[in-house]
Amino acid sequence: MCADHDADGSICNACDSRFAAVLTFACTACKFDWRSPSYAAVSHHPALVAFYFDRGVEHVPATWDGLRRGLDWREEVLTTDPPAVRVTAAHGPDRLAFVVDAAGSVASVTERSVGQQ
Repeated sequence: MCADHDADGSICNACDSRFAAVLTFACTACKFDWRSPSYAAVSHHPALVAFYFDRGVEHVPATWDGLRRGLDWREEVLTTDPPAVRVTAAHGPDRLAFVVDAAGSVASVTERSVGQQ
């Protein structure tokens, strides 16, 4: 997690990544590990699929369209100790925000329209 992240759509000078948070997952059986941007933790979430479906968009995460859509979601570092990041998906004026915790789990989901307070 980059506490000083300032990528502004490109590469951050502090962490050399486009993503403020990168999750590392490890298999307990074979010990293989892999890294994913924070949006990977929410890309299959039922609330996200429903959010897009309700707006006439078929969100299929493991497709090029799904990956491109994920690259447009916003990240915001909430805390670094313990690590938590907010990932926000948008469609028109509507927003769906996920808080992802240190384990890469979705801790909360909030939906709102930009016009709402």
